[in-house]
Amino acid sequence: MSEQQSTALLSAQELEVAYNTQVVLNKASMTICEGDRLGLVGRNGSGKSSFIRIITGEQKQDAGNVVTRRGLQTGYLPQEFKLNPDHNVLDSIRSGAQHILDLIEEFENLPATSNKADTIEEQINAADGWNLDQRIESTMTHLQVPDADRMVGELSGGEHRRVALCRAIIAQPDLLILDEPTNHLDNESIQWVEQFLKTYKGALLLVTHDRYFLDRITNRIVELANGIFYPYRGNYTCLLYTSDAADD
Repeated sequence: MSEQQSTALLSAQELEVAYNTQVVLNKASMTICEGDRLGLVGRNGSGKSSFIRIITGEQKQDAGNVVTRRGLQTGYLPQEFKLNPDHNVLDSIRSGAQHILDLIEEFENLPATSNKADTIEEQINAADGWNLDQRIESTMTHLQVPDADRMVGELSGGEHRRVALCRAIIAQPDLLILDEPTNHLDNESIQWVEQFLKTYKGALLLVTHDRYFLDRITNRIVELANGIFYPYRGNYTCLLYTSDAADD
């Protein structure tokens, strides 16, 4: 978190998770605030995936709670994303911005006498909703996503991953959670994702084994070890220097 007081988007408080005798979260607490570009690191099996599944509502913790800001919009790319095989590529991607599409539909169907028009239009403008189709087209091009009318069930693993990444980012949510976002991407696409995230206005929670990608994107690192979160200011290299200094 920055020195100035930032607005909390999500707060995980004293989370506990155990699988049989293995404790992966031990009263672990962490807060994600506006402006955070947070890298989550830890050994394989340390509980990173469990934590992400909890804060995205895919898994229930044994104890503790997660509090989110009212109306928080979250985009999420897990390592294994299962899109509906019966949808085409474009429909799958657009579903990532369903809340924007719903606002536009509501606005366009309001009666002329409605007093909700200004409020809904303000929400659409805040989400850059009127430019959604252009953003989708641009993102699909940069990520080299398969043709819009191809069926998801026909895609390879790498193509599926690109569609899922596009789906996660096109709505420009308040909090973007990306688990290994560079998997199956070529260098050109990785560079585009890097530039996109550098200018991203929302908060970011990033999990990746690519330390160089972490260094270029993050402003804060949280290490998960022995079931507890340990925060560090700066990027991954700062964490390594801090750890080396502590060992001296």
